[in-house]
Amino acid sequence: MTTNLDAKRAMVWNMGTIAASGAPNAAALFRDVLTASASVPAVFRPQLLDVQAEGRLHQELHVDGAVVAPVFILPQAALVGDRIRGAPGKADFYVLMNGRIDPEFEIVRAETLPIVQQTLATGAQARSSASLAAAYAFAASHRAGFHLAYIDGAAPRPTTVNGFEVSYMRSLYLAGFGKARSGTAWRSTVPLTAPGDVASSVGAPRRGPGSEF
Repeated sequence: MTTNLDAKRAMVWNMGTIAASGAPNAAALFRDVLTASASVPAVFRPQLLDVQAEGRLHQELHVDGAVVAPVFILPQAALVGDRIRGAPGKADFYVLMNGRIDPEFEIVRAETLPIVQQTLATGAQARSSASLAAAYAFAASHRAGFHLAYIDGAAPRPTTVNGFEVSYMRSLYLAGFGKARSGTAWRSTVPLTAPGDVASSVGAPRRGPGSEF
C-alpha cells in the first residue's frame, strides 16, 4: 500500500498481478511501488509513478502507505460492513508493527522544531493505535484470530534520532529472534494505556530557563 499525495488517499497494489503481467514496465513499476511504500515523508524521497487516466499520461506522487493507514488488513468498506464476502469460516489476522506502540514519557524542549517533531511523532503513534484498535475490534466481531507483534518497551533503544545505525538494527533483530524462538513474539490483544498512566509514573518535571514559550 502507498499513499497518493495528490488524491490524499491510500492505494492498494496487487503486486502479483504486476509481476505476472508481462508488461515491459512491470519490473520498474514493481520496484517503484515497493520503494514508495517505504518512503517515509521528510526522510526519504517520494516516488513519481507514471499513470494513465482518461487517455492522458501524467505522474502521481506516492509515499509510505502508513500516512493514511498504519495498519492494513482489509479495505475500509469491508471493515465497516457486516461481513466479508467470500471469506472462509475461520480467519486469522497477523499484524507485524515495525515500530513502538506504547507511549513513553520524554521531556520536549519548548522550541519550535522539537515541538513539531514530537507533534508529528505523537500523531503517527495515535494513528497506529487507532488502526490497531479497529483491526482488533473487527477480528473480535467476526470471531477471527488476532495476532500482533511489535517493538515493545523491553526492546533495545536507538542511539540516534533516525534509528538506522547498524548496531541498533542488529540488536533489535536479535531481540525479535529471541522472542520468536521462545514463542512469545505474538500477542492476541492490543496494548492500551489509560490516560495519565505515563505522566503519573514520572512525576511533574520542570523545564529549565531559556524556553521559547
